[in-house]
Amino acid sequence: MGEGAKVDNLSMSAILEIHDKVLSLRQAKISDLPTICAIERLAHKHPWTLKALEPEFSHPWSRFRLAILRDPLGGDEEAVGYCLSWLLPGELHILNVAVLPDYRRLGIARKMMEDALRLARQADAAQIFLEVRISNEAAIALYRSFGFEQVGLRKKYYEKPVEDALVFVLSLDGESA
Repeated sequence: MGEGAKVDNLSMSAILEIHDKVLSLRQAKISDLPTICAIERLAHKHPWTLKALEPEFSHPWSRFRLAILRDPLGGDEEAVGYCLSWLLPGELHILNVAVLPDYRRLGIARKMMEDALRLARQADAAQIFLEVRISNEAAIALYRSFGFEQVGLRKKYYEKPVEDALVFVLSLDGESA
């Protein structure tokens, strides 16, 4: 399993090699919605529904990025994760990052976060916000590795089970793109 980064000349973003396949990110399409819902069901105990996800394709502020694995010599692609964010004036708000359980801890969520940061910087966003379950230690460690800082707590933010959310922010002020 090679995990070396390579450069994709089309998007100029680092790509990952996983199980002799290449990971890349692309904008999700409405036709990807069944696949996204399948990822959501496998990735989360209480997944977003089709009814909740579908409107995101019509909002001009929504950014829906799909993580795809494919054989570098061609063949079918396999969606293994996605990142949904809102690009608002001066900020990016990350709503959801999901990776299939069999593909966790391989750097996919990290690549999606790098992609979100690139998007925010290109849009001259000053900050990136997100909420995370207080018990999601892996995600919290990932976000902190990017420099996100906890700035708040939302009591009983999540349901099933009821759980608090930590509010994180990453300031991009003064960074070069």
